[in-house]
Amino acid sequence: KNRGKGGRWLANGLLLSTGEKWRQRRKMLTPSFHFKILEDCMDCMSRSWRNVVGVFLASEGQPVDPLPIMGAGALNIICESAMGTVLDENDDRSKEYVAAVKRASRDSIRRVLNPLIRNDFMFDLTPLSLFDHLVE
Repeated sequence: KNRGKGGRWLANGLLLSTGEKWRQRRKMLTPSFHFKILEDCMDCMSRSWRNVVGVFLASEGQPVDPLPIMGAGALNIICESAMGTVLDENDDRSKEYVAAVKRASRDSIRRVLNPLIRNDFMFDLTPLSLFDHLVE
């Protein structure tokens, strides 16, 4: 099947499913966003965004690229609240995980933007597919 818009590693999850399959997955996910559960994550979110603000303030008026800074903050929140794992920028495993997420995101965007590799057969002929197969 052609999964060129999200990669095989997203399989038939919420992001790529449609119709009844999407409704079932959405129903399973809805309790995760109950107000009380989100309230319990406030400490994690506040701590991460304080760190993000600290990075911006440390730039002392110098231009900074906000995308990687805010992306790191969001990834920290997701990892801590969903998986109970705090990413440590000094830890090799955390660095490896962050690099893999960045690469998977970058490669997915490349694939979406390049119509020649949206098809799985064509994609498998490119070096990008090596990482995609490792993620599976």
